[in-house]
Amino acid sequence: MSVRPAVKTVAKTCNDALAAVGIRSKYDIGMLEINDDFFAWVGLNRGTHPDFIRINAFVGIHAAEVMKVTCEVAGKKYRPGEFATFAVHLGELCPKVPQFIFATEADVPGEAARLAQMIAEFGIPYANTLCSYDALLPLLKASVPNLGGMPQRYAVALALNGERDAAQAFLESHIVQYRAKQYLELVAQLEAILAWLPA
Repeated sequence: MSVRPAVKTVAKTCNDALAAVGIRSKYDIGMLEINDDFFAWVGLNRGTHPDFIRINAFVGIHAAEVMKVTCEVAGKKYRPGEFATFAVHLGELCPKVPQFIFATEADVPGEAARLAQMIAEFGIPYANTLCSYDALLPLLKASVPNLGGMPQRYAVALALNGERDAAQAFLESHIVQYRAKQYLELVAQLEAILAWLPA
């Protein structure tokens, strides 16, 4: 009977494989600087099952200034790379690539290397397409109904892109909308962004 590899072994080997393609990792989050404001972002979610470990990789972009402001208005400490500004499942970018399954110790090096190779081949080029506010804003806008920090990120990105009036209009309309739904914590954060908007 095969023995499933240890979670720590899988995580460390994946992080080492990512380092080999230039992605520095910490706590299963990988970052690769594109420029001063934008970083390619990689998140490795683990599914731990009795017989195997599955790694679900997410790739996207971390816009440092957007995340600094959204952390500040949420009363949280900004930690570089802790969250993606926008990310998708790696499988969306390469749907024909098999899942990353670690069933035995022998699987670990090869699967980790394959994971890093697919992220380098599909994930990093995708992140490079997102390293401007003009590219990022339509994706954030489409994600606003999902909540999860997206309204805040969209408003801040608009303002940082020089679209202050559009950001103000978005904030004012959504504050009314979310207040009616009793999303009071979200309303408070949007009001804080409204107060932050550059003159």
